[in-house]
Amino acid sequence: MQIRRIPRGDRRAAQDFVDLPYRLNADAPQWAPDGLYREQYRRMDPSAHPFYAHSEADFFVAEEGGRVVGRVAAIDNRRSNEHKDANEVFFGYLEMEEDPAIAVRLLDTVKEWADRRGLDTISGPRGLLGFDGSVLVEGFEHDAVVAVPWNKPHYGPAIEAAGGEKDEDYLSGFIRVADFIPDAIISIADKVMEKGNLSLRGFGSRRELSKWVPRIKEAYLASVATLDSFYPPTDEEIDDLVDSVMAIADPRGIKLVMAGDDIVGFLFCYPDMAPALRDTGGRLLPMGWSRLLRERSTTDHYCINGLGMLPEYRGRGGNAVLYAAIARTARDEIDMYGAEVVQVAEHNPASLRDMEKLGTVWRKRHRRYRWAL
Repeated sequence: MQIRRIPRGDRRAAQDFVDLPYRLNADAPQWAPDGLYREQYRRMDPSAHPFYAHSEADFFVAEEGGRVVGRVAAIDNRRSNEHKDANEVFFGYLEMEEDPAIAVRLLDTVKEWADRRGLDTISGPRGLLGFDGSVLVEGFEHDAVVAVPWNKPHYGPAIEAAGGEKDEDYLSGFIRVADFIPDAIISIADKVMEKGNLSLRGFGSRRELSKWVPRIKEAYLASVATLDSFYPPTDEEIDDLVDSVMAIADPRGIKLVMAGDDIVGFLFCYPDMAPALRDTGGRLLPMGWSRLLRERSTTDHYCINGLGMLPEYRGRGGNAVLYAAIARTARDEIDMYGAEVVQVAEHNPASLRDMEKLGTVWRKRHRRYRWAL
């Protein structure tokens, strides 16, 4: 088995890396690309992605008999390491045929890459942002949703065979929003709103929403600052993330909890674009753009992948206001059948309980691994 490094910025060579999951999952109706096809190339190009302003990554493919059989990225996120006083390498974008030896060889390549840089711990899967990426270990029968990976069952065992040990698990589930959010929660939300200390802000258009983006960014970063995977991204990185969300956002699914003029909570509920990404392969041309736009405006399946309150406002009724907003948005604005509650950390039992009270049925488990080199 040969390992080949993809030269940075070489789009022709990068095609072997980008196209592999399309081939490996051609027989898997649950799979969908993790974004637009062109974005797969952009994250490999130091001249195009903001990550490379502070850190570095290399991308590798494994070849056997003239065929690409696996791939992996080795990521030195220096900004994350500095923030957490850590010395770790991330591995990401791992794909491979069903042979544990491929994962061992690819992850050995990451270890060798890390050793040359004095890094002593391996963690992943993670992407360039550090808080993206994971491996599906339960729930393979359920379809992928946008921006959350789906993989075949052999990935987790293969990582463990290469030395990986469980670090964190994340649960995802489904909620039939309009039917199952209890009236008691809506009643609590109404009482909180009547007191006048908190209010709810919604949006009727993308133009209106775009004016609030700078303030939403500040509230989002404040709410996630205590998460283990958090590091302070650069302005360019957070703008890049916001642009990705805005590309699929339905303004009606974005809600803010306000204390006076201050944002103290938020809900990001956006259309699940995975079916359209699956149908088009993430390609915009020749007609992929119209299929994606149609999915955004007609789907009745959504994702909840961003729900938070500032720490000082938790336990003061703000969560009930957000949950009631989900129900009312589904019933009165979007005609939403249901939503995928995406990747709630297993070590956050309060959030798990809250989601279960709303009727969430957990269906998938994703995992990250960590081990010393």
